[in-house]
Amino acid sequence: MFRAPGLLLVLWLAPGIPLCASVDSTDVPMALVDTTATKAALEQRDPPEAQQRSFNSGAIATLKADPANRYERDPQHVPTLWERFLEWLRGLLNNTLGTAPASWFMRNLWVILIIVAAVILAFTLRRRLFTGAFSKAPARRAEVSELHAEVQADDLDERIRAAEAEGAWRKALRLHYLRALRKLADTGHITLGPQSTDRDYLLQVKDVQVRPVFEHLAGTFQWVWYGEADLDRIRYDKLIADFHRFDPPART
Repeated sequence: MFRAPGLLLVLWLAPGIPLCASVDSTDVPMALVDTTATKAALEQRDPPEAQQRSFNSGAIATLKADPANRYERDPQHVPTLWERFLEWLRGLLNNTLGTAPASWFMRNLWVILIIVAAVILAFTLRRRLFTGAFSKAPARRAEVSELHAEVQADDLDERIRAAEAEGAWRKALRLHYLRALRKLADTGHITLGPQSTDRDYLLQVKDVQVRPVFEHLAGTFQWVWYGEADLDRIRYDKLIADFHRFDPPART
């Protein structure tokens, strides 16, 4: 019964035989390792020597020379041609009208320009619609001569009927105007001439009752023919009603 304790005692007394196995440090968890000495060693280590560095002066000079990088400077504004004109106009008005009228004019410049443009447009359209009407120097000399030749034709009524049958309402109204001129010539109110214009014929009419009626007919003719107004049968019938009623008395 004493064999086991005796064996242990022999093993303990025998040299070179350890009672327990040695412990490898790698088998110890890192949480159990004391890191105080390691931290102290790192804190006492000398820092690396500082190295002196310099900026690239060439690159800096290139960036400074670029106008796009001059953020701290106000960009230089070059006046446009319109701005220079406005400045010249403002100075001219100040010298001629005074400061207050010049300021009012410049504030309302766009309104004034729109009004002037509207007047010019209206005048241009008026000339477009009534070119040759009541003018001593008509722009269409050839048409005036042709009109004079047609006035003296003997088949005006047949031409009117043919134009109406074709639906050529502008042409038919023009022929009605020629017949009105023929009536004035036959009754002695006007004298037909190859270079005479509507204004010339109007100035020849001295009868105060005939003249306004003829002026209205001439205006209608100019608007329809030279203005190239669009006509249909209904509108045509309304316009030629005045031509049908036109019956000037013989001049005494």
